Amino acid sequence: MKKLVAVCMALVMALGLAACGGSGSSSSAPAASSGAVSAPAASGTSASEADDGIAMTGGNVEEHSVEAIKAKGVLVVTTEAGYAPFEFLDENDNVVGLDASLAQALADDLGVELDIQNIAFDSVVAEVQAGNADMAIAGLTPNADRKKSVDMSDMYYAGGQCMLVLEENLDKYATKESLAGAVMATQKAALQETLMAEQFPDAEPLLLPDFPQCIANLKNGECAAVMIDEISAEQYMQTVEGLAIGKVPVEIDPEEGGNAVAVMKGNTDLLDWVNERIAAYEAEGLLEQWFQEAQDIALNLIRGGGRVPPPRSLCFCRPAGGECRFTTKEDTMFSFERMLKIWEKYGHMYWNGLGYTLLFAFVSVLMGLVLGLVLASGRMASVQSRDNLAVKALKAVAKFFCTAYVEVFRATPMLVQVFIIYYGLGNVFKLPDSSLNRMFWGMVAVGLNSAAYMSEVIRSGIGAVPGGQMEAARCIGMSHWKAMRHVILPQAVRNILPAMCNEFVTIIKETSILGMVGIVELMFRAQSIAKQTYIFLEPYVIAAIMYFIIVFPLSKIIAAVERRMSKSVTR
Repeated sequence: MKKLVAVCMALVMALGLAACGGSGSSSSAPAASSGAVSAPAASGTSASEADDGIAMTGGNVEEHSVEAIKAKGVLVVTTEAGYAPFEFLDENDNVVGLDASLAQALADDLGVELDIQNIAFDSVVAEVQAGNADMAIAGLTPNADRKKSVDMSDMYYAGGQCMLVLEENLDKYATKESLAGAVMATQKAALQETLMAEQFPDAEPLLLPDFPQCIANLKNGECAAVMIDEISAEQYMQTVEGLAIGKVPVEIDPEEGGNAVAVMKGNTDLLDWVNERIAAYEAEGLLEQWFQEAQDIALNLIRGGGRVPPPRSLCFCRPAGGECRFTTKEDTMFSFERMLKIWEKYGHMYWNGLGYTLLFAFVSVLMGLVLGLVLASGRMASVQSRDNLAVKALKAVAKFFCTAYVEVFRATPMLVQVFIIYYGLGNVFKLPDSSLNRMFWGMVAVGLNSAAYMSEVIRSGIGAVPGGQMEAARCIGMSHWKAMRHVILPQAVRNILPAMCNEFVTIIKETSILGMVGIVELMFRAQSIAKQTYIFLEPYVIAAIMYFIIVFPLSKIIAAVERRMSKSVTR
């Protein structure tokens, strides 16, 4: 019964954390280069509109006003650099495209530096909600659901949606009825996901992190069609053989058929200023200019042998002086030669990511060890007959909360914990630098998780020490804590050390979760390289090899130490 109560209490604590408020991965300010607008359209939603929605705003609106941004000297913008020509990575790893150029122009007009953070698409708006970014510029459509969470500017680009299919299947999927039961792919958390559910309810949805993976699935026959915007569809057709715009139309509200800037709900000051600047850029022809520049950069990268913005994993074969093209299905198979080329060019990025991974793992385990010792002590606190009422109450409360802590952290996934702590505590207790804030709370999240397991390791290690040791220490006049420090813990270390080292090995692997909130560890680097090269298999194989090279020797060393300690015990 006590355990049940402890669990319930812990869940309440977790929900309390969730009610608080996060960060992303930074790529420094891009070079201007982006693309255009068909017709800047309908105006954005103000804070007074869409009040019937659930608007979770974790930050202070005043901290993201025009004057506040000028005062701090930096404009923080979130995006997802995998959506050419709106935002993609150039050969120098800079975020370029229409959205990048727009962000740079806004920063220049404010007279501040641009910090553009390249993160997962489904976290782009969340960072603005949480107050970790001033705005999001990521090809966002101002649909009704999104307006419930953030305010959207006037549209700086207007365009339609369509279906991409294989040329050979144009007639096969020529009607809405022909798509019933077929697999349709699109990017998760995007407007297309909603349109697909509304207009093609009988189709089987395939929701993927980005459009390049959607196109890869289409080429490999894993899906029948991809729902995408018309401009990106045209760009894909120029770079990937065998694609065509399908005959089935995609209906869309003109007020939602474009891209807009997202700002925090209620930030009318910044919203009005952004709308004013968008109107000025459109009048000066800058949006059209940026759009054309973005398209030119994308195509030059393809023809010049650089990275391929739209098709990512598809463009492996580049004939000398020719365009990138998709040839055979074998081109998507593993290539050792391709892996070596990736390592040669991006090896430094992998080493950088590995360094952060080891740092996070070491700090997290150290934090877990210290906090785990406290938790173990709290859980092992026993009420003595000589204790007064206050001490008894204190021990009971400590035992309850320590037990609740351990039960919650051991019974919930680490990924959930990372999101709750990062978007909760990380928003309440913000560090001034967004990258530092992200890394700090990432380490805290992993450390708090590790503490729950370390406490059980320590508790079992202490429990393995014969009870007579404590009794003997107390008989010679030692206090309880002195006996613990000088007698019990030194003996318990022998039992604790192997398990603690195993926890370190486990944490090295589990830090890969931190990439979900934009922390630049090894897995995040592999994902970034996959986006930059548009090759998915080899970058992850390299990451797996690096994890293995680190973890396997450590595991063998730990096993050897454990055997040695076992021998010393038997002697």
